[in-house]
Amino acid sequence: MKKTLVMLTLIALTGIVSAHPASVVRGEFNLEDNLLHVHFTHNVKDSESHFISEVSIELNRKEIINQKLKSQESESGGSLIYKIFEAKAGDKIRIRTTCSRFGRRNSEFTVEKTPRISTPKEVQQDVEQDTQSEPAEQKMRREMPGAMTR
Repeated sequence: MKKTLVMLTLIALTGIVSAHPASVVRGEFNLEDNLLHVHFTHNVKDSESHFISEVSIELNRKEIINQKLKSQESESGGSLIYKIFEAKAGDKIRIRTTCSRFGRRNSEFTVEKTPRISTPKEVQQDVEQDTQSEPAEQKMRREMPGAMTR
């Protein structure tokens, strides 16, 4: 009897150890287009069997969005975008993520008037685009002759 109980406990603990909430949940809101960008990191081996299964959004402590997911974007996590018309500067947005196996992770921030910060992917795309284009000084000389005279 004791061996069976110990085995069941070990099996249950093994399942809990492999289950975990998102390690990072980040939200950015842009007042210009009323878009909330949600990014989460949740490293898994199989994003269809172990994933962030639910995302809920609260505006000033009132749930306004609850989305159920059936998988996540990749083995490292995912991104979601929501349109929230009623948000304004000073409002509090809370993002809650739930793992399909075990655990929750929350993130909360205050909506600010300044535009949101670009995602790492957007920054990388901007860098790649800049390296493919002509240097800024050459472009300015071409577009505005005489502007670069000393």
